Amino acid sequence: MYGTLCAASAAPRTLTSGTDRIIGLFARLIAEHVEREQLLQQLQQANRELSQQALTDPLTGLPNRRALLQELGRLFSLSGRSAHQVLIALIDLDGFKTVNDTHGHEAGDRLLQAVAQQLSTTLRAGDFLARIGGDEFVAVGMGPADDTPPAQAAHSFQQRLFTQTVTAFAVGDARLDYGGASVGVVSVDPMQTDIQSALQQADAAMYAVKTHRRTAH
Repeated sequence: MYGTLCAASAAPRTLTSGTDRIIGLFARLIAEHVEREQLLQQLQQANRELSQQALTDPLTGLPNRRALLQELGRLFSLSGRSAHQVLIALIDLDGFKTVNDTHGHEAGDRLLQAVAQQLSTTLRAGDFLARIGGDEFVAVGMGPADDTPPAQAAHSFQQRLFTQTVTAFAVGDARLDYGGASVGVVSVDPMQTDIQSALQQADAAMYAVKTHRRTAH
């Protein structure tokens, strides 16, 4: 009888030990699952950050050329369906090399950042601004409908952008007064041109403005 009592009293301990092992196993499985989920979220976040960096200019924080081409593709597709034109402005900072040579590259970087910030404040809903390299920016947006004069919309866009490229700030004991960039704007019909040709037209318009400004001085 004593042996029977001992066996009976040992049974609960055996059951408890087995239950603890099962609970421990489930706990480890849950912990591993949570760890995998956390790792997956971290990887997804890292991929999002890498994708964002690939589309962003590190100095100004603006979209870069790659992002611009993606946006133009979207705008051309949208405008082609809605019978609207697309406004494309190419902005070139005249005298940028002189700023670097006279005041140093830090001043040149500050000028790029100041112009980028000011241009951003004048964008309409749906407009898009990018730095495409060096001292050049491109602003794009939905243009006029078929019954609106394209030249009028382009001129209005040009004046609004040019105003925001005029800036001034202190450089050490000196003051840098920047009189504005050359801004060339075209209004294009996506049904009659492609993205590269449209950018070339904007570039030609910008150089025409640059030439005029030089001769005017």
